Amino acid sequence: MQDNGQNLKKILEELRQETVNDRDATKLINQGLSKLTQGVNFDKVVFELNRDLNNYSLVHGFKLPQALIRLKIMLNENPDKWKFAGLTGSI
Repeated sequence: MQDNGQNLKKILEELRQETVNDRDATKLINQGLSKLTQGVNFDKVVFELNRDLNNYSLVHGFKLPQALIRLKIMLNENPDKWKFAGLTGSI
């Protein structure tokens, strides 16, 4: 699970560079990074990022900047990819 957390953290750091002109998008990304750094449960971070992306879209007339669209697609691309992150299934 830690590998996926590190991957998501890396992705968020890259996206933060692209959203420097959008205060709300930067805040959303910074909150996700902060939670990952604090060791919050990975599934909870993904859930809250999805929720925050939906709220951002609602507040901004259902429009997302390109960076947030990519993040939304990555998070929703394969829900099972994140759901059991780090589990081997060998038990």
